[in-house]
Amino acid sequence: MMRSCPVQYSRFRSTGRIVFTLLAAAGLFAASGLESGSLPVRVEARGGAATQPENYYVGAEVCASCHRTNFKLQSESRHAATWRLPGGEFSSTYPVELAGLKPQAVSVRSILGGDRFGFSSLVELDTLNETSLPRKTLIEARMMVSAATRRKTLSPGFSEEQPVSFAAAIGRVLSRRFAEKCENCHGAPSPLFRDAGVRCERCHGPGGLHVEAVKKPTAGPSAKGSPGSAGLQIIHPGKLGADRQLEVCAQCHAGFSRLSDPRPDELLISNQVTALRMSACFIRSGKRLTCLTCHNPHTNAGHEDPVYDRACSSCHESAPQDDKIHPTARKCAAGETAGCVKCHMPVTRKGNNFALVDHWIRVVERPFPENIRAMVARGAAMAERGQKPEAIRFLEALIPQGQDEPSLHYTLGLAYEETGKTEDALRSYAKAVELEPDMVAAHINIGSLLMSLRKIDEAILAFRKAADINPLETAAHYNLAIAYEKKQDLQAMKHELELVAAIDPRMRKVLSGERK
Repeated sequence: MMRSCPVQYSRFRSTGRIVFTLLAAAGLFAASGLESGSLPVRVEARGGAATQPENYYVGAEVCASCHRTNFKLQSESRHAATWRLPGGEFSSTYPVELAGLKPQAVSVRSILGGDRFGFSSLVELDTLNETSLPRKTLIEARMMVSAATRRKTLSPGFSEEQPVSFAAAIGRVLSRRFAEKCENCHGAPSPLFRDAGVRCERCHGPGGLHVEAVKKPTAGPSAKGSPGSAGLQIIHPGKLGADRQLEVCAQCHAGFSRLSDPRPDELLISNQVTALRMSACFIRSGKRLTCLTCHNPHTNAGHEDPVYDRACSSCHESAPQDDKIHPTARKCAAGETAGCVKCHMPVTRKGNNFALVDHWIRVVERPFPENIRAMVARGAAMAERGQKPEAIRFLEALIPQGQDEPSLHYTLGLAYEETGKTEDALRSYAKAVELEPDMVAAHINIGSLLMSLRKIDEAILAFRKAADINPLETAAHYNLAIAYEKKQDLQAMKHELELVAAIDPRMRKVLSGERK
């Protein structure tokens, strides 16, 4: 009889935060708060089937016939080159190497990134050692090609320790929703978008009706419509209100998760819009500060563009009183008149010297109070020290302010489970996955508790959910094997154990011992 594979408190720190409200490229504008019916987008949200005529998305080359200057600028930008097929200097296979095992070449689906940070391989896997995975899986490769050296380097977020399992050696598994977001934001071609990379219609919406509209005699500057140039059947972000304007950028620059009570260091990667919205400059300017205040979306952002200082001085050097500007928005206390972003939007270096700009504009030296995730971590540490009743009381007291924080409910579930409060644990885990559906560890723990209640079929569903989110999660497959053994489904059990051994070769000795 095999023993279950539990998930411990330390798992809280590695569950990852990959839930997001997907604004699928096709459905962005319908989901972004723009008035229903005012814009020419009639496509189901979340990547659903289009209801527009064929070729409604016309492609960037059609836009170029009228917008030559912007087309040329945007074609030379990093946005336009964020997705490409492998070939040339980028191999079509990615080698996965583990000590003592034969290297395995995995197919590369696409190359993401560009000449700012580097080029990451998105690899594709549907079998492992001739054993089928729950689904075809997209994985961000562990190693990338540096833009500076054109040599392989470790991608941000990966441990420098030598991998001991296939899962650690290959990279970061993307859930179905994460993979969809990833490919949309990097501009993977699709039946809707014929262009590769982030091109015109990713931000301006489909151009088919716009092309028809400008051909009409009444088209032109006098054409009327709702905000965003709807009269010309196209989205013009610069003509939208600030919140709506930000939503156009937020489809890819607002992170992959809903963060309650965030802190600047949690918003550095692909989360610039959230950081900006947290800034006093955004709030106290009456939300007049947006991405377009400083950035021309058709070109690459520079590190020392004079427009940044002009944007700051428009409030902090303004003479007239403006009731939308907070009284503290005046001249720099340090007496500086230039270089604002060096102090108030510092560059933070992550991983192998990746420079990330902090968009939470502030006086950096001012400390932040402890946020909800830090307090949850304190509660987890109490439980790990054996102070479980105290940890439960501490964590329960956080619920009023942290009811939308999935890690709080997950950690409470762990504490309840450790003290035998099974029903309370199940409710806490259920709340965690309600808030963060891709939290693999919570699904596994739900399955383990259901197993303890002899609800084998329900447990299998929970484990399958975990394995579908991350097909390379050893604990999901191991616990599935246990569940199938209890149901006397030995063929299914064998399949899961083969996956366990393929994903983590260290488990072969463990499994061999347990089967004796």
